[in-house]
Amino acid sequence: MKQLRLLTIALLGALALLGTSCDNDENNVRVDVETIAVTYSTIEGIWQAQQIDDMELDSATFCYVSFTASERRFDIYDNLSTMYVKHTTGDYSISQDDWGKYILSGSYDYGIGDWNSTYEVVIVAPGDKMIWQSQNSDEVVIYQRVESLPEFDTNN
Repeated sequence: MKQLRLLTIALLGALALLGTSCDNDENNVRVDVETIAVTYSTIEGIWQAQQIDDMELDSATFCYVSFTASERRFDIYDNLSTMYVKHTTGDYSISQDDWGKYILSGSYDYGIGDWNSTYEVVIVAPGDKMIWQSQNSDEVVIYQRVESLPEFDTNN
């Protein structure tokens, strides 16, 4: 698990610093990862968190994020901090920093405030995997695109 996290952080760093490929002169290993631009249309859809830092998620512990590009809105369904499903909504935005990194930020509805962090985001081609790296901490979240949300009981 720790090795996967370190590999993910290294991959994200390499992508951010060097673009889509990286040469390692010490052992002549070449790592090629094709990414796609993070736009409102490429991020649109439903994403299931596969891993948060060293914790792999499954059907018992989950986090789904649904993005609607036309309205720039998100819905989050998770049970990370409670045994019940929590449904959170709000607005999100995508920008690029001075180095061309894609930055995702958001604010919650009902006066709850802004997200605790902004995230550097990479979408791995063909567009079914997304990696978020917090700009405020070492947190890394790996998402997988899914076709639909499971049925949730959000009336708890």
